Amino acid sequence: MPPKVAYVRGLSDEEVIAQHDEKWNVSEGGSFWLDELRRREAERAERAAYELARSSHELAARAYELARQTYWLAVAAAVFSGVSTIAAIVGIGVAVGTA
Repeated sequence: MPPKVAYVRGLSDEEVIAQHDEKWNVSEGGSFWLDELRRREAERAERAAYELARSSHELAARAYELARQTYWLAVAAAVFSGVSTIAAIVGIGVAVGTA
């Protein structure tokens, strides 16, 4: 009969490996302990994938905000460019009119 879940979950990976090596030829079988190691590895991978997804989401949100700021900076630059073009045209007209 396999051990209780609480006991198994309390063991370190090294202790699970030792249990596997000790019980390999016993009727309990070694696959139980290998399954536990696989379960732990899957749990770690799931946690890492979640953290990667969360970080990606935060990065996308920051990139979106940066793109919005860049857009408004480009709009402001276009407005200032238009104003300076109008000022140059008026300046040329004034210079031609006084000459």
